[in-house]
Amino acid sequence: MTTKVLVLTLEVYSYSSMLVAGALESQLRGFLDEVHVRDVHRPIAATDVYTVGLYSALYALKYKGWASTLRTTHNESVVVGGPVTQVPELVLTNMSCVDAVVVGKGEETKVDLVEALTSKRDLDSVDGIAYNFQGEVVKTRSRAN
Repeated sequence: MTTKVLVLTLEVYSYSSMLVAGALESQLRGFLDEVHVRDVHRPIAATDVYTVGLYSALYALKYKGWASTLRTTHNESVVVGGPVTQVPELVLTNMSCVDAVVVGKGEETKVDLVEALTSKRDLDSVDGIAYNFQGEVVKTRSRAN
């Protein structure tokens, strides 16, 4: 089975989005079909997992409607990373459509998270994330540096 991942950038192409895309491509070779970095203001194709970088708390508020539309339109996983995720509760309470928030550096965590989401593995098995479970924010163990 191959997987398509779309790394989405908000307003600017960021270095961290390029790092995440590179990590996904290099570490999931053979498992991953495509990785694309795309500005959210361009048409967004259907894919298996969407990753979005949020660089301020204002982005969580400004783009929550957009993220909800993305989720309901394509019904695929939405993952958020970026500096704002140091407080994952902010993202998870304002963007209920998000499957998981990567807490801290995202390169290795997003690789593991994409594997878990596409293989339907329990999110508790992924270190360094937070997610909603029965209305509560669950934080997994911190990922070792």
